[in-house]
Amino acid sequence: MASLVRFSFGLGRRRMSSDTAGVVGAAASAVSGEAGRSTETPSSHFEARSMTVADVLSLKGERQYTCFEDDLVFDAVKEMVKHNIGSLVVVDRKTPTKPIGIVTERDYLEKVIVLGRTSKTSTIKQIMSQKNLVWVTPTATLHYCMDLMSKNRVRHIPVVNSDELQGLISIGDIVTELVASHKRVNEAMHTYIGGSY
Repeated sequence: MASLVRFSFGLGRRRMSSDTAGVVGAAASAVSGEAGRSTETPSSHFEARSMTVADVLSLKGERQYTCFEDDLVFDAVKEMVKHNIGSLVVVDRKTPTKPIGIVTERDYLEKVIVLGRTSKTSTIKQIMSQKNLVWVTPTATLHYCMDLMSKNRVRHIPVVNSDELQGLISIGDIVTELVASHKRVNEAMHTYIGGSY
């Protein structure tokens, strides 16, 4: 299975709470592999270790975005734009649940645009990442995913169970879920302290 390539994701300029900033900083540091003091808060550290990929997938829904290796790059890019996503898992046409690679925005930029190719004649097979594909199971913790992303310098990881594709998890998904979890914990604490429990 194949190595994932990285692509940039943007965070808005809205003012973040200290808890939110801590979660975002921790995730960003994990993926970038940057040294220095961690901005991860104790609660985000605990949540990342206890929450699983299955938790995130249950919130994202069961929709999977895939393509075949003989598809045109143009069609794959249209699919990404349509659903506002940055990657597609490449699956085997004979066994559509079996992941064989991944294609990202970065693949498109580096292997089509930069090389002067055209997306209407290039196929996914020509640009997809396929060797040493990094993947996780639904039971993997978010902490494990962040560590795997950091070690492999990737931001998208297919979720596979018994050789069948279950979905895709990104650093953005992890940040979103940890921020939401922080909010739930804070609200519960305020309710408890206020005596309205």
